[in-house]
Amino acid sequence: ETYFKYMHEHAPADIEPTLDQLTAVEHILKGGFAPYVDFAIFGPHGDRIQRALQLTGLVFGHDNTLQRRELRGPPCVESWTRCFNVFACAMIMLDAVLPPIIHRYRDFIIKQVTDYGRDCWAMIYQADARFRREHLGRMLHIASDDLNRAQAANREHPYSLDKPWNYILHIAAKEEEFWRDNVYVPCLLVLNRIRHPTSYVDGNAMICDSPLE
Repeated sequence: ETYFKYMHEHAPADIEPTLDQLTAVEHILKGGFAPYVDFAIFGPHGDRIQRALQLTGLVFGHDNTLQRRELRGPPCVESWTRCFNVFACAMIMLDAVLPPIIHRYRDFIIKQVTDYGRDCWAMIYQADARFRREHLGRMLHIASDDLNRAQAANREHPYSLDKPWNYILHIAAKEEEFWRDNVYVPCLLVLNRIRHPTSYVDGNAMICDSPLE
């Protein structure tokens, strides 16, 4: 097993993806898409999440009409970490990335909460979701172009077609412009009471109010 080869142990139950989760990530990777999964519906004990999803699609509103309920992301960094660990486990099992590299990205997000505080979590989670959903794909295209130019000039490049996301996630924390615009500056402005968090959180990656929502 690939996970055992790298980690020298079997995946713990609380981070082991279900067959459906593993197949979904594999399908994304084989399709050449950025390895984005929505932590509103992807996390520990995927079978339980799947059953819960069957009950949360439509709810009765105040006027007794059926309304669609939006599924929201992790309410805190601890919940996010539990979800991310399942995703990381799937990526390692599929040999898409080396453990230290994907764990480094996880630790980078955790550090943002340590640096800026829990009041900024909604902005930090939104930045993470946007990064994984949108920016990773852009980075892949740029790295591919850089590789082509390097090969044309008979030079080496660390990007590898065999394991593309290994390099992309390796340099993820170095995307200074993205993190400055989406985390560093917004969080500082909010912490200094110059702007309100609602100025930055636009609803495309909302968080739950509580772990049970």
